[in-house]
Amino acid sequence: MKDLESIFDFQGTSTALAMYDILVVDDKPALRRLLNSMLSLRQDLHVTTCSSGPNALQEIERRNHPFDLVITDLLMHGMSGMELASEIREKLPEVPVLAFSGTLQDCPAPDHFDGVLAKPFSLSEVHALVGKHCPPADSEE
Repeated sequence: MKDLESIFDFQGTSTALAMYDILVVDDKPALRRLLNSMLSLRQDLHVTTCSSGPNALQEIERRNHPFDLVITDLLMHGMSGMELASEIREKLPEVPVLAFSGTLQDCPAPDHFDGVLAKPFSLSEVHALVGKHCPPADSEE
């Protein structure tokens, strides 16, 4: 059994990879699975998926700590990504929200989102945008 001093450094912080909790919201199961797979390639990301804005808000409310990042489709049935972002901004203004959509020409990115992805998107585009808000443990800032 490892002793606690070998797990934590002298300041009491974990020496393991930083873990980021990311929430992915889309009403299409295939896109939720795709983003989950893309993000899960980074070992320091933990991904939770939700199928709608209301489900995402319930997931946010039930947690003891906020997500580090929310990624939402812009156009969903029921609550849109813009509506979801507004709700999140009201409750948790420190949580960055990214949007993705095939129709980004009408996306109000500066007002509602911290970044946008145009569909179709590549693995490198996803990792680059997510990395701005959740830097990999081995990156130097």
